[in-house]
Amino acid sequence: MKILVVSYNPLPFPGGIWTFVSRLTDRLREAGHTVDILALNQQTLNYRIIGQPEAVTEEVFRNDIAARLSQEVPPLPPYSFMYNTESMCCLLEMTAAHYGLEQYDVIYAQDIISAGVLGKIRPPAVPVVTSLHGYLLGEIFYYLKSTGKYPSDDEIHHSAEYAYFNGLEEKGYALSQKIHVQSFWMRDILTTHSHVPTAKIALFSYGMDIDAFLSAATPQHSNDSSRKKIILYTGRLVYLKGISTLIEALGILSKVSTNWECWIVGDGERKNSLQEQCKILGIENLVVFPGVTSDIHSYLNKADIFVMPSLQDTQPHAVMEAQLSSLPVVVSDAAGLPEMVSQGNNGLVFPVENSSVLSSLLLSLLTDDEGRILMGQNAREWAKQKWSLDVMVSNFQTLFGEAVQSLQHE
Repeated sequence: MKILVVSYNPLPFPGGIWTFVSRLTDRLREAGHTVDILALNQQTLNYRIIGQPEAVTEEVFRNDIAARLSQEVPPLPPYSFMYNTESMCCLLEMTAAHYGLEQYDVIYAQDIISAGVLGKIRPPAVPVVTSLHGYLLGEIFYYLKSTGKYPSDDEIHHSAEYAYFNGLEEKGYALSQKIHVQSFWMRDILTTHSHVPTAKIALFSYGMDIDAFLSAATPQHSNDSSRKKIILYTGRLVYLKGISTLIEALGILSKVSTNWECWIVGDGERKNSLQEQCKILGIENLVVFPGVTSDIHSYLNKADIFVMPSLQDTQPHAVMEAQLSSLPVVVSDAAGLPEMVSQGNNGLVFPVENSSVLSSLLLSLLTDDEGRILMGQNAREWAKQKWSLDVMVSNFQTLFGEAVQSLQHE
């Protein structure tokens, strides 16, 4: 097969999606498939097939895009969040049309926006398969909430922005021949909220190259009670990730124990406000912000506990990596996260945004060296069974074949 992987967002880009795409692409090529990746160039803000020249630029098509957007009904406020999103959709569509979609057997979208864009212009015999790495409308809700623009949740739900992105999402669902999800939570949203037929949905987990990962994983955990324990978070520093809840919990924890240090690894728009929150709580000397890293093992190998306090998450690679690094993971009960943990066996789950419960769970792990280490060992064994890259690749090859056949039978 010749497969076009497409993303509305930048690739390459630090984080789980590029980790997933690069792993899958390598394995598909090894299996004899041809794979191109069409995604946004973060430096130029143009779309291109990675490894090929940028044949279409925003500068060249700026007037054409503006003309098309002027015909929108109702009109989009110029240079608003919605206007800029629609502008990028136009640029993606023009770029894809320039490269030509007829040469591909499958279009494989990494988000629901690109699924809608390419689904609209795909050749009749070329299906769109979409992986939902996140729930767009939920992300938009939390983004709008973080801005403080709307005083209540109800006003967010009735806002023009929410309606616009709901429309994008529904279009992407409708124009996808097959949709891949990683959690029962996401599948339930598709079937109950958006009424997507179950026959269109495939549910299976992400996978990792477990042997390669474990060869670099050399955990340095010990039961030395005098050693300061390391609490670790890795990921984007954005509102959606719920890091302020973690910091609140650390503030509570510091009242009863300071035999720990927390590393918040990553970068994002909330970094300064999170650092200020640490100062206000008097824990700035206990919480470290190392920034972005290209060597995640150097942090995972030294950590004792991993925390993912997200407000919404499907199946983050950061949790998978922590489990394979023999770390007990503490996750919120939001979205697909609880599906990644066997409560009390390989990790712990706390109510989303509940810093008090999170603090208590952290204290229980910090003060029980033997139990914490055993939980981490259980996490690794569980992850080795769950996160098979070979199984994931096989599932995708089957899914691509089913998508092609679904059009042949129409």
